[in-house]
Amino acid sequence: MTLEALQRSSTPPAPGYAWRSTQPPIGSASPTSPVSLRTSTTRIHHSSPRPRSGPSRLSQRPAPTSSSDAPRPRRASSAAPSKLTASLALTSSKRGLTRPAIPPAARSRRTISGVMSSRQHSRSEVSMLDERQHFARLLEALEQHLDALIVVGGWATRLYRLHDDVSQVDFSPLTTADADFVLPEALSTAGIDINDALSNAGFEERMWGDETPPVTHYVASDGGFEIEFITHKKGGLETRAGRNVTASIGGVTAQRLGNVRILELEPWSVTVRPEHGFPVRSQGISVKIPNPTSFIAQKLLAIKRRGRKQPKDVLYIHDTLHLFRDELSSLNAIWTRISPFLGDSITSKISSRWAYVTSTPRALQLAARIAVDSGRPAPPSPDDIREVCAYGISQIFDKDEPHRGP
Repeated sequence: MTLEALQRSSTPPAPGYAWRSTQPPIGSASPTSPVSLRTSTTRIHHSSPRPRSGPSRLSQRPAPTSSSDAPRPRRASSAAPSKLTASLALTSSKRGLTRPAIPPAARSRRTISGVMSSRQHSRSEVSMLDERQHFARLLEALEQHLDALIVVGGWATRLYRLHDDVSQVDFSPLTTADADFVLPEALSTAGIDINDALSNAGFEERMWGDETPPVTHYVASDGGFEIEFITHKKGGLETRAGRNVTASIGGVTAQRLGNVRILELEPWSVTVRPEHGFPVRSQGISVKIPNPTSFIAQKLLAIKRRGRKQPKDVLYIHDTLHLFRDELSSLNAIWTRISPFLGDSITSKISSRWAYVTSTPRALQLAARIAVDSGRPAPPSPDDIREVCAYGISQIFDKDEPHRGP
């Protein structure tokens, strides 16, 4: 998936013009300058009209075989296909994006020094079936409190596939054995006890850290599934009352993190059902997730401090844009509504955070490696990830150039 196709699909350029990237490929001799997305993403160059390249790669691939991880059927729409939809029809061996084909057997043998193994990336010690069983048990334990909780992190990207507006994809979601929840501080006075609910469901409470109170997380009896809670950090790291890093809310101790508030704005809701592969009651369980705009924004704002998790976060951003490639204008509308609540200092960081990632291309290279190791039929290259993310981010968050979709 590349930027040229991304832009061509949602707003086709005038006849005789085509989109071209102005950034060099990852690993090339030309340096990448961390400039703003609006000025560095694309330029329009005059060219002859591009002939049609035939049916898209997505139309030629079988649909996912796992009912639990397959996206819900998309509602019929008369709108023209988006830029990201058309991007599936292109290969990555275009101008400046050529990469040699890698046989599947060679892919499984290749490694990058200093990178977590594919076992660590996919958390293969916990199968997808086991993850769904643990997650279903978790939802049943917390069902009375789910109206106030928001599922974030890797599980949010998996639950996006249950939303009505999601587009079909030909790859499975990244696996994760960690379930993260946002805990609003209003719960601290609501008289509920999440700790009792989890303990009664068989999740073991554990504490870590030297803070007062220490952060609590919960582990399944087999040790392969963990639950953690986060909440918004007000002010700086130090306050008059001491270090501002934990908060006791609803019977558990949540870790305070910056920019969590954005995940609480305009959350979405999906229903987890048995037909999705989760062993829950027939009517399903409704759960809140952050809207994709807030999810991507928070990932970008936290990207500098993510360390070894940074490449996986980059791929989460890429995958989320891929899932909602036909909804960029809707995601831009969400940003227009929520950005006034965040302040100019937050909104101005979005572009600079992505520029930081492109100025350190190793994160893009490792994100591409995670995609390869996860067994995707056509994993994106580092350049594919960079260009798709740069364009999607600019279309969602750039106020000066609102999305010009159909």
